Parts: sequence; C-alpha cells; structure tokens
Amino acid sequence: AIWEFSRLIEASGRQPSICTLSVEKKIAVPDENTALELDPHDQEVFSVERLICADGKPIIYSTNISPFSIFLEIPGKMDARLGLHEFLKRYCNQEIARVDVSISPTMAPDNVRETLSLERNRPILRIEEIFRDINRKPLVFAVNYHSDQKLSLLDIRPWHSYG
Repeated sequence: AIWEFSRLIEASGRQPSICTLSVEKKIAVPDENTALELDPHDQEVFSVERLICADGKPIIYSTNISPFSIFLEIPGKMDARLGLHEFLKRYCNQEIARVDVSISPTMAPDNVRETLSLERNRPILRIEEIFRDINRKPLVFAVNYHSDQKLSLLDIRPWHSYG
C-alpha cells in the first residue's frame, strides 16, 4: 500500500479490516525478480495476498512479495493482518525508507474481479510499489488493485492531510 490503508480508512470514518487470502513461499516470476533485484541463484520469495475492507466491503486486493532472504525466521504462523511497516519490523527487522510508486488503470485479473465483486470490463487502479530500505535495497514489491466502485482514493485520503 502507498499508505497504511487501514489508518486512512479509519480517518475517512470507516472501520478497516484485513483478511489474509494466502501466505506462501515460492519462486519469483520475472516481474517480481526484476522489481526485487533478486540474485539469479536466490529467487525464493515470500508472498502475502490480502483483502482490505472498509466497513466490511472489500476495496483493495493486495499482494506483497518479499525476498525470502530478508526474513529473520519463518514462524509457524505469521500475522499477515499487520500493516506493512509493523510486519517488516516484526518478521524482518527492516524499516521502509523509500517507496517507488506507479499508478495505472487496468482491467482486473479474474481472481481480483471476482474477489472484489467488480463488473466485467470496468477498469480499476493498479498501484504498484517497491518499498526500499535506507540503502535502496528492495524489501517488498506490492501490487494493489483498488476499486473506485467501493471507495475512492479521495475518500481514504483525508483533506487535512494535504499541505
């Protein structure tokens, strides 16, 4: 997430909740490998897919991919409902220092469209981020699909946060 979506949802007067869809160790696909600047001999990543809701309505489908090597240990059960900052601090002892962001309209993949209960052929926002440490090393490659049918970016960005 560009921001801590849960805090921004709260600031808009709604109740946030996060549902974990999947947590898995896997081999990075090419775009993940490129974004995370992985070594060709170490392409294992940790993937967390989550559904972020406002007042119980799904609004953001989020996938966070991290190099497996940054985790201090993999406990039997991770709390994937934590915000990204807290998750990285708890399980990797890492802090985000910089975020590279790309926002574009797209057609939702079928699994995202079904999960967010979106109409067919309606574009949504794809928010792609690379979270980096103080040395600009990638910690997380995040892909978030945001449905304006459920909550607009202006709704989750309170006016008092500008300026």
